[in-house]
Amino acid sequence: RMTFKLLSYWNRIRADREMPSLKDINISEISSIWHHCFTIQRTPEGGDEFHYFGNELVAMSDVDLTGVQVQDIEAGTLMERLIRFYPQVIEQRIPVSEAA
Repeated sequence: RMTFKLLSYWNRIRADREMPSLKDINISEISSIWHHCFTIQRTPEGGDEFHYFGNELVAMSDVDLTGVQVQDIEAGTLMERLIRFYPQVIEQRIPVSEAA
């Protein structure tokens, strides 16, 4: 259910663009799922870092990855399992979900 809500919101805010911009996200519109989400931002240096890491993810993983480079995530962790879909998000231009 969260995935469908996120996908619907994603499609609405991206409009005719390939992907929505971080500035387009209105947290109040997805408040019921926002704390279960994370966003990744491309840095000026060409890397990818966590721009936002939801409170529910922090509670599950005991770590806040906000500001951490994606490539610095330890192998074998829950977060490594979740971000393995990141290339798919970039390629397909849609959010993905992994059931815990």
